[in-house]
Amino acid sequence: MNIYIIMGNICLHDDSKEIPIKKYCYKCGDYFKVDSGGYSNRRSCRFHNFENGTCIDCRCDVSKAQKGCYHVRSYSIFSLCEL
Repeated sequence: MNIYIIMGNICLHDDSKEIPIKKYCYKCGDYFKVDSGGYSNRRSCRFHNFENGTCIDCRCDVSKAQKGCYHVRSYSIFSLCEL
């Protein structure tokens, strides 16, 4: 439980009951729960972003791409205002 004083008002906030933020994966179009860095916490995306033979999202090689990749949220100019 956190206590904040904002503009003279006392606000109580319980961090243990955070609502998970869901975002849209720009590679496959699915919604996923955002973990650190805007990536998903599981490797469940069906698509990879290969650049010079290596995926830039999960760092796997082209020969080992049978596994899934991380979902990556789409960034926009308005995402600077989001949580």
